[in-house]
Amino acid sequence: MKKIIFFIAIIILPFISFAHSGDTIFVEHGISPVIDGTISAGEWDDAAIYTYQAGLTGQEITVTFYIKHNGSDTLYIAQNMPNTLSGDRDLVWFDIQNNGGASPQTDDYMLNKYHMDGSPTIEEKGTGSSWDIVTQNGWIVELTGDDWSSNVGQIEFAVAFSKLGITPNIQKTIGFGIAFGELTIPYNPSRIWSWPTNSDYLNPNSWADLLFFDTQTNIKEQKEIHSIMIFPNPTTGIFTIQNLKVSEKPLSVKITNISGQIIKQFTTNNRQMSIDLSEQTKGIYFIKILYTDRSRSKTDNQIYTNKLIVK
Repeated sequence: MKKIIFFIAIIILPFISFAHSGDTIFVEHGISPVIDGTISAGEWDDAAIYTYQAGLTGQEITVTFYIKHNGSDTLYIAQNMPNTLSGDRDLVWFDIQNNGGASPQTDDYMLNKYHMDGSPTIEEKGTGSSWDIVTQNGWIVELTGDDWSSNVGQIEFAVAFSKLGITPNIQKTIGFGIAFGELTIPYNPSRIWSWPTNSDYLNPNSWADLLFFDTQTNIKEQKEIHSIMIFPNPTTGIFTIQNLKVSEKPLSVKITNISGQIIKQFTTNNRQMSIDLSEQTKGIYFIKILYTDRSRSKTDNQIYTNKLIVK
């Protein structure tokens, strides 16, 4: 099964150099949810899950949001807001070129859903200094409740890859943020509670990096095709390389960063080893292992390659 990795394609520098908040969301492939405004059990279990604190007039609550893609054409986002008493809109915004900025640029989109009496969805596009309302297209949204005074608790978005300029098999990273809060005209960021900064969502420099990748079948493929396994992946830095079928020769291991620089290189006879990259920069690394698989032939050298995400 092919894997999908999206990374910035129009800027030469690696994504770790951009002026976003430093938070990175690793969006994994998952089962497509039903966009009905209800976060059902099992529907978002395979999503990346994040939480942030928010409060209205002294009321502190924990907001949880979920994010994943379906492996082909759609990004899915959901947000759970327990005990919300006066929030009246949900917002999701994207920095398509992942270029930050002190104010919304023309490649930035903000998607709004108002709770007031089932008001229609609203899309806004950056102008370089503020937001302009544009025709809503390329996304759908549903929420639980349609009255600003009701206890609105859940919301689900589906956003087409085409809207975000994402082409399958073309690497890409975009800026991302999510929030809920009260409608104020003009905008009052102090009344909007957001992730990752929980502050001024109008500043794209404060948004997170959204990195797409597909790991759904990695373990299955490794078991069926190779005698090597690497886990966990993604990792916070420490991971394990396991040789399921002992090689006739030592494993030759090379780990490089996204620029091709060798981070670690060694040989080993160990069937299982722990490697620590926690002091390295967060991002993408590549592991190449040369080994002999006893299940094939003593002279049949195998090359195992895999991508490692350090988050």
